[in-house]
Amino acid sequence: MGPSALRPGLTATTVRSGTGDDPLGHLGEDPLAFRSPNRTLVAQGTAARIELGERSGWADDVASVSQALAAIERRGPDRDPASGPVAFCAFPFDRRRPATALIPRVLRGRDAARSSWMTTIDADRSQAAPSPLASEPGETVPSSGATGGDEPVELRLQATTSDADWMAKVIEMTTRMAEGHLEKAVLFRELALSSTATLDPGALYRRLLPTAPAGYVFCIDGFVGASPELLVSRIDDTVRAQPMAGTLPRSGDPKVDMGHAGELLRSDKLRHEHEVTILRAHDALLGWCSYLDAQPEPQVVEAGAVLHLATLVEGRLSHPVPSVLDLVAALHPTPAVGGWPLEPALALIDELEGLDRDRVGGAVGWVDADGNGEFAVAIRSALLDGRSARLLAGVGIVADSDPQAELEETRAKFAAVLPYLIRP
Repeated sequence: MGPSALRPGLTATTVRSGTGDDPLGHLGEDPLAFRSPNRTLVAQGTAARIELGERSGWADDVASVSQALAAIERRGPDRDPASGPVAFCAFPFDRRRPATALIPRVLRGRDAARSSWMTTIDADRSQAAPSPLASEPGETVPSSGATGGDEPVELRLQATTSDADWMAKVIEMTTRMAEGHLEKAVLFRELALSSTATLDPGALYRRLLPTAPAGYVFCIDGFVGASPELLVSRIDDTVRAQPMAGTLPRSGDPKVDMGHAGELLRSDKLRHEHEVTILRAHDALLGWCSYLDAQPEPQVVEAGAVLHLATLVEGRLSHPVPSVLDLVAALHPTPAVGGWPLEPALALIDELEGLDRDRVGGAVGWVDADGNGEFAVAIRSALLDGRSARLLAGVGIVADSDPQAELEETRAKFAAVLPYLIRP
């Protein structure tokens, strides 16, 4: 359904609900939801599905989403970010693939100041409106049945590539890098989960919320995750990105982790890897901005079982201000999920990885009718489909990468989601 097929006469009505209504109190079994440090959005129902990029790929067709949102009449006291009609998007890693954007029928939101609102699109007046105040691969894992019904649920986890075969791909990548000019390529690894009961995206979303208080927790059309990395946000004429690269494991011991943080900051190799991501974000955004700057030194951030280097890039957008979707298309894919230089890295990934990344490593977030929005890099996530799920974790391979160390890093990244998916 493109914007031309949007049902005519749609109206979005927004009402304020003070500070008492928490959107998270309205989560259903399979919600549309996105929580950032700045706001929480929870939605139900579908007013429209926007299919984009069927001919040339989603990145060349993001205007379809903006056009669909602009076609909806808006009623309400104000036009704050994320009020009015909003589209939830989970774009695939591969820019050449199509995508779907979902405009919900009912949206509840709350910002960092705890101001709440509800937007309804063509609500059925015959019904009462919602009140605005109101393990190891192959191992069988027993569960108490929290994923469905009263019967015990059995889960089976399997790596789709053996450890040895995956490490052989790491070796092949490092060999290619030693022969050419490629600095880095990101190699993903996959775990497949099967269950005797339907897996609940809403339950996984709830479990992930407390694990990423400063991150981006999402649930969009069966795609659930808790990403630490802001790809880009655009609120009015302010743009922000927080590229991340350079990773070491967390131990759980504060003293040990402090040492790892120092190692991240001192490592010339990891600092260089991180600087590449900053330059890529800066160069991609600069043409849109009258002013753009980055923090002078990276910060160390905790992200589940790992530590990352992160740097905030912030600027003022020139007028006419682009939609956040234009900025997403300009930035994706980042070196953190693709590599550097980008085109040869993507070619090597296509040749060696052997996985369909789907939406993992893509861009996930929301956009409103004014072009405001927030998008995270879609990592630390799971693709749920009925009784099965796919989890993918990626690592940046460079010329001197150690295959065993890279394998261990994927295990640390899987730990951000897997325990919460298999938990009773």
